[in-house]
Amino acid sequence: MKKLLVMLVVMAIVAPVFAADVDFVATNNENGTCTVTYTASVGTIRGMALNIDATAPLTAVAVDSFFDVFMDAAYMNPGAYTLGAGTPIADQNAAGEIVLPQSSFCISMGNLEGAVGVNEFVLSCDVDCTGTININTLRGGVVNTDGVAMTTNLEIPFTITVDSGICLGDLDGNGFIDIADLSAVVAILSPHAGTTPAYTVAVPAGKEAADVNEDGFVDIADLSAIVSHLTPFAGSTPAYTSDGCIPSI
Repeated sequence: MKKLLVMLVVMAIVAPVFAADVDFVATNNENGTCTVTYTASVGTIRGMALNIDATAPLTAVAVDSFFDVFMDAAYMNPGAYTLGAGTPIADQNAAGEIVLPQSSFCISMGNLEGAVGVNEFVLSCDVDCTGTININTLRGGVVNTDGVAMTTNLEIPFTITVDSGICLGDLDGNGFIDIADLSAVVAILSPHAGTTPAYTVAVPAGKEAADVNEDGFVDIADLSAIVSHLTPFAGSTPAYTSDGCIPSI
């Protein structure tokens, strides 16, 4: 019995891991959009139906020109549908188009004559949000040219952040991060020695650039981040002066 158990464990360890037919990757562009790319390792994608669920309503979806049939639009216009007409935005649980903005919807699209495109679609949101992308089983998920369902790496998460226009670390807005900005953060923190945690204060109005780690507070961590950013610029002229913003974490 013990030998059998050992054999089963060994078989489980050495069992091959099969790659998905289609691999999806979501990239936050940090400008209110997220680009979702997809790569087929086996076969050719002919259609896809994907569920999008987000924490805030998405305002737009731009799809690859390869997809020239929107099945739910065709469903709503039987006998009168033309290639490329309508949108890919559909109800997740029933046939038919719906209109954005929506926080939960299906992207439903197929190909008949569209040329090979860039293998991506773009999600847009007016506010920072997160969400997931998964197959829509009602419509068959992702299918190949034979209409056979393809395996995928879904479900995957996505993130969309909107550029605030704030240059993190540049409190005086002069286009540089320097000792003056460091001093400005010290001035913000100095009256708050007795807070818990010490030297912690909600971001003051107009001082959003001081919240380097974007956690909603100005504290020692933000001060340390500016010090770390300036340290390599000891030999600059003026000393400790960096042109550019501290990257968002």
